[in-house]
Amino acid sequence: MNEPATKQDLYNMGVQIDSNFGKVISQFTIVDSQFNMFRADMNAGFDMFRTNMDAGFEALHATLVRKLIQMGVLNTFGMIAILAVDRWWL
Repeated sequence: MNEPATKQDLYNMGVQIDSNFGKVISQFTIVDSQFNMFRADMNAGFDMFRTNMDAGFEALHATLVRKLIQMGVLNTFGMIAILAVDRWWL
């Protein structure tokens, strides 16, 4: 342990450190690809959510328009009936 390191020892340590960095870089590559897959899955999920929300809002809009038209028609006929009865009584 106390003997001085030789050039070969230092070179071997450099090779070992370099090989460990290669392993770390390959792990980062794997993690990066997993993040890319996760990001793609999240984008697909949000696109599906947006599509479902759009369909729901379109259905709600159609229902509201139909109900408002029905209420408008009923109000119009109700006013005509009230005016007709009022006119008939006079």
